[in-house]
Amino acid sequence: MEKVVIVGAGPCGLLLAHYLLRRGDRYQVEIYERLGDPRTVALSNSRSIPYSLNERGIGALRPIDGLEEAIRAGGLENWKIIHHQPDGTTQLLPPRQQSTIDTDRIRLVNKLLSSLVAMAEGSSRLKLHFNYKCLSVDFPRQTILFESVAPDTPAELISSPVEYLHFGSNKAEPTPNPSQEGNRRQEAGGKEESCKVEGDDNCLGGDDLKPVLVGYDRLVGADGARSSVRSQFLKTQSFDFQQTRARSYYKTLFFPSKNDETGYELQPEGFHVWKREEGITLVAGFQASGGYIGVVFVTRNRQKILNFQSVAQVQEFFRQYFPEVSPLLSAAEAEAFMKRTISSQMKVRCSRYHHEDRVLLIGDAAHAVASSFSGQGCNAALEDAQIFARILDESEDNWEVALAKFTEQRQPEAHALWEMDGNILPISKRLFTEFILRERWAKIAHRWFPHWFAPPLRELLNSNTPYTEILKQYRSWVKKVTVSNLKLGGRW
Repeated sequence: MEKVVIVGAGPCGLLLAHYLLRRGDRYQVEIYERLGDPRTVALSNSRSIPYSLNERGIGALRPIDGLEEAIRAGGLENWKIIHHQPDGTTQLLPPRQQSTIDTDRIRLVNKLLSSLVAMAEGSSRLKLHFNYKCLSVDFPRQTILFESVAPDTPAELISSPVEYLHFGSNKAEPTPNPSQEGNRRQEAGGKEESCKVEGDDNCLGGDDLKPVLVGYDRLVGADGARSSVRSQFLKTQSFDFQQTRARSYYKTLFFPSKNDETGYELQPEGFHVWKREEGITLVAGFQASGGYIGVVFVTRNRQKILNFQSVAQVQEFFRQYFPEVSPLLSAAEAEAFMKRTISSQMKVRCSRYHHEDRVLLIGDAAHAVASSFSGQGCNAALEDAQIFARILDESEDNWEVALAKFTEQRQPEAHALWEMDGNILPISKRLFTEFILRERWAKIAHRWFPHWFAPPLRELLNSNTPYTEILKQYRSWVKKVTVSNLKLGGRW
């Protein structure tokens, strides 16, 4: 039985664990996550963001028995996007032929985690380790050094080595030398106290705050855009890496769909978009809980607008820019919004997603994007897991063949998504209106002349059409939006 260590317990890593455990007794899976168990975290206290799962992501869940149904039960089916105009009117983007499932990151992860634990019940083939930060990876020795962290440590305070290497360059910024951690090492199998999820014998926590050295047969880096596993790739030959920080910043927001005192209600359905002054946007997805999870985006030149000093400033901000949301914002949520950290996203791409026949990068660790509106990041990551599982089938679990094929198949798709990301929807209100008109025209033209006109861009993004094909059909529009967004201090 081969031991597969997955670093990162996000949607992509958890789904891949499902696929591996389905393969009988061939694999033992251990998952290490630097944050705490999400099943013990209240949604309002988390850094959750809304997700829209389209056919690309849902199709990746489908082969796992009961998983698609569980995700659908915890989310909401959505067919439309509602654009709120500055004058208070709404504009409905052309309804989609395929619906999405609106949920959020925490709910999605919890469903995947619960399903995974149930799948492994009564088996020793799955172990979960929360509050473990990856310090270093030793490819030749096939070991990883983890350090347990305090359960309440905020994510932004858990440092991770981040290196910058651009395509065509052979130099990276210096990172911590793994040998410096040598005096902190101990043999794998150190004391680990059980976590607080009752009835879960697969879950281990890191309450002893001691470093642990872990061996592996295969290693999967599913640890996000700031991947520690990927940092080790930079010490190997012929690996190029590009990382770009987004030019926009964001804060999350939680609010109900109805104010019980006044009776005011925001249409409890769909995905809502507010585009105000150039560079200020709010997107909000209605959740099965009956409320909304929203994200306020501002371009870099407007970052200071999110540095609130009082609840009154927060309330005034929403009255000025998002009057439809202001009546739904309680004083408590306004205070929480004020205190939340201003966050940013990164785009990442790599020249390969594997090292020899032992190590795989997957999801954001391999190709991170920051498309808040088109929502492709999570969907592409879930698709990664499905495609790698299919390649394992085709190669009869020959990892040397499978890893090389994964890079060969996924890299062109990820690079196409990188080029489109942030350059599908324009910041300019004038160009955004043009986008809506283009989508309406494309819907009609494709219906009547399918061989001459491509489907609407949003329809293609919601399907499992390859990203390379989508970019080929809409390259001129992507270039136009790219130029416009750059002029307005846009996302990239």
